[in-house]
Amino acid sequence: MGMNDAQRREIDEAIVAGNRALTALNKTEKCLDIASVYGLWDIFGGGMFSSMMKHSKIGAAQKCLEEAQSELRAFSRELEDVQFYSEISVKFDGVTEFIDIFCDNIFADVWFRTRSNSRSGK
Repeated sequence: MGMNDAQRREIDEAIVAGNRALTALNKTEKCLDIASVYGLWDIFGGGMFSSMMKHSKIGAAQKCLEEAQSELRAFSRELEDVQFYSEISVKFDGVTEFIDIFCDNIFADVWFRTRSNSRSGK
């Protein structure tokens, strides 16, 4: 049983949402790194200017984090849509396993692959 267009679209939407979440998380990491640098500068005597910059960068990092949380929520919703289609299982009977393991040759491998593809809907 193959995947229909609606299932493929849901999976594609989840991939896009996952990539957006990953991008937002990477941006958040950079924002936090920058805030950390200004925090160190402030600790080691940067004065009032460094304190203002630190708080500015912390605010920017907070916005990055909020964006990442929003993208992660969207990704989670898309994964819920995909979860319906992701109940995939691979099961082979004992005969199939026995033939593949103990009669390991090209003919058994081709037969095993054919059975695998027929069960996965290919």
